[in-house]
Amino acid sequence: KLLVRFAQNNGTITLYGDGSNQRDFVYVDDIFELTVKAINRETEASLNVATGTSFSILAAADFIIEKFGGNCSLIFKRSAQ
Repeated sequence: KLLVRFAQNNGTITLYGDGSNQRDFVYVDDIFELTVKAINRETEASLNVATGTSFSILAAADFIIEKFGGNCSLIFKRSAQ
């Protein structure tokens, strides 16, 4: 969501490092549904939610840029400050 917000606000996505970090992205509505189910069961268990498929941050940024019609730029920075 943060990458999309960057693209929407200023047309620029900033990645720290080379973008090769892997993440398991989960759709927010799926998280919401699981949270509601856990609340309804009144459980005290911890939930770890994952799809089992990881993508690089660079691949996610490229996907977002494609969806914005290529009207976004990608900036790489060495480290977060």
